[in-house]
Amino acid sequence: MIDKPMAPSGQEAELRGTPLVRYNCVVHNAIRDDDSSLHEHLGRSLWDSEEAATLLFADGAPVPPTLATRALCHWNDRFVTVLFEGRCATLRYAPAGTPTDPATGKTQKLWDLSDVFEFFVIPDLRNRSEYREFQVSPDGRWFDAAISGEGSNRHADTRWDSHSRFESLVGTDDVQIWKAGMEIPWTALDIIPRKGLQVLGNFYRATGKFHGDELMAWSPTGYGERAFHRTEKYGIIQLS
Repeated sequence: MIDKPMAPSGQEAELRGTPLVRYNCVVHNAIRDDDSSLHEHLGRSLWDSEEAATLLFADGAPVPPTLATRALCHWNDRFVTVLFEGRCATLRYAPAGTPTDPATGKTQKLWDLSDVFEFFVIPDLRNRSEYREFQVSPDGRWFDAAISGEGSNRHADTRWDSHSRFESLVGTDDVQIWKAGMEIPWTALDIIPRKGLQVLGNFYRATGKFHGDELMAWSPTGYGERAFHRTEKYGIIQLS
């Protein structure tokens, strides 16, 4: 099973007035699936999956039902597929006419323009300073970057192209649901997949103006400058 935080340990940090829940480890089991396409995955509800991870606010506080969000990974020999499903009252979109990068098709600085689901992954457990970032918006815009370095020396290569596929669906039922998926080639992560393989990562949701009136995370990072880049807070994603 997944999403089983250990009891808080050590001194708790006070961030935005709420104690940050400290996790020793959270583990998400990515499920092998050789048959389903990204679109087929999005046709299923994550609320029915016992393996789906539940996102919390970035300080570890529970999220109200109106914003409840879950994430799940599937994998095969070619791709890791990252799925999100979240409830919403309103959604923020990039302004009409926002340009995309002519070379890659990505929308630069998407997080400043739109609500986004995000997936960060560290391919090598021994090197937290090299990781990959993926974002998708409600209207299917996307962004990816290869990140290296630490602190003030951190650099995001936004010209990097993972050759991933992104898809987004927004429902119009009484309880509005936003679903999105990312199909990421293992080659973009320099990984040869196998059962039992572990990587570090985090699932995020940012809603509202300027990267979030609400910031959510599977493994809470706290708030503040570049909160989602606090790789020491990431959990373990294991191929099962």
